[in-house]
Amino acid sequence: VMVSVTTLASIAALVHTAHNETNLLGIHKAVTMSLEILLVVVNSPLVLLIATLAGFHTYISIKGVTTFDWLTGKVTDRKQQLLQRKEQLTTEQERAAGQDSEETDTDSDAGDGTAVFVRRVVRSMAKKGHEP
Repeated sequence: VMVSVTTLASIAALVHTAHNETNLLGIHKAVTMSLEILLVVVNSPLVLLIATLAGFHTYISIKGVTTFDWLTGKVTDRKQQLLQRKEQLTTEQERAAGQDSEETDTDSDAGDGTAVFVRRVVRSMAKKGHEP
């Protein structure tokens, strides 16, 4: 921001000096214009470089990548880990939803409490890896 303000102020001062014969500080017009041109020439590329850097960081922020990840090439590894974790959570949620619906279906058509109890014990043992 500061470089942009300095550049714009230099351009405004250059335009003012070019149109007016008098100078606020009493410095010769050629000296004033030379300094203003020098400031514009030095600051203009800096403004462009800073804008490019800000644009690049905005882009990688939107992509969800850090500067370190971008420079080292670890972007794919990080994204792959996130996708694997997401798939794992989805699978666990689907299993939990499936087990809840099985228990509801089995319990509702059960004839007596003993059959329900036996089915639950068998299911619990199967979850733990025991053979019924």
